[in-house]
Amino acid sequence: MRCRRNASYFPWLSVLITPYVLIPTQLGAVANGLLAGNGHPPYRELAVWLLLSVLGGKSGIGLALDLAKVPVRQFSERAVAKAAFTHVMALPMDFHAERDAAEVMKAVEQGGALMRVLERAATEVLPTVADQASPRGCCTRVSAPPLAAAIAAAFLVFLVLEAWTSTRWRIAPRRAMARAEREEARVMHGAIQGCAARRSAWPWRARCCVTRSCWCSTRPRAPSTRVPRRGSSAPSARSGAGARAPRSSSRIACPPSSAPTA
Repeated sequence: MRCRRNASYFPWLSVLITPYVLIPTQLGAVANGLLAGNGHPPYRELAVWLLLSVLGGKSGIGLALDLAKVPVRQFSERAVAKAAFTHVMALPMDFHAERDAAEVMKAVEQGGALMRVLERAATEVLPTVADQASPRGCCTRVSAPPLAAAIAAAFLVFLVLEAWTSTRWRIAPRRAMARAEREEARVMHGAIQGCAARRSAWPWRARCCVTRSCWCSTRPRAPSTRVPRRGSSAPSARSGAGARAPRSSSRIACPPSSAPTA
């Protein structure tokens, strides 16, 4: 059963590799027909080259790539998710006590970059290697070995420069960005948990928690400076000690906001 599943991928790999080999070869056939000088234009070779060029675009190779990525992506997501869950659950209790749950979840989510390793290896690295190996073989067979050696040297120099620049200039910024994203997830998770706890304890502050981050629940109330209306009985000092002062409430209304209420 496994051999049958693996054998189903060989047609897709052949579809991925053949445009990198057939299109340059057919273009050479068109050039040879034009340079032959026999008075017959190479219409057939040109038609085949146009057909291969169309198949090498989004309608041919692009569709094949999208269909080939589906099982690879599903397998990668399933394997990485299972391995990450097993690893996190196997850690000691001290790790879970010291680390925040949001930070751990964000770290597991950032491990999703591993899912694209197999996809890139199957759909980008393999066609590139085939594209570089096929001209070397054609140049060795058709023209001269020094030209094939020059192409191979240029390919190796390109790989070395790409690996060196990617590891030297991109690793440190990526690590800093990953740490910043984990810290952001930790702060956001803590704020949401704290607001949910305050909303459950004080339901009348639900709108305040959503709109103003509960700042009005702890803000002291300013004394009233309203001038009494004419004709109203204003409080005076002659009322005596029996007059009761107005009661101040620690709960104040939230300022108007355009944010939706909870």
